[in-house]
Amino acid sequence: RIRAALDAGLRVIFCVGESLRQREQGVTAELVAMQTKIALGGVSKEELRRIIIAYEPIWAIGTGKTATAAQANEVCACIRSTVAGLYGRAAA
Repeated sequence: RIRAALDAGLRVIFCVGESLRQREQGVTAELVAMQTKIALGGVSKEELRRIIIAYEPIWAIGTGKTATAAQANEVCACIRSTVAGLYGRAAA
């Protein structure tokens, strides 16, 4: 879908996140990194400028629960690290 949106000239908002069970199992960082790498496969550094990556924990959707600032910062750091590994520090 990301590829189709980019090819159509659109900006993309790509959401990553984990279930409550995955968070409790301590696999959030690994899962979010994997989601990010898969979604950005085939995306050029130039195209990356048209993509916004948002953290949306699945366990918070429609439950009234929210991620703490520390949890959100932890995941954002993971996303930035993953993007930096793929495209360089400046892109993150």
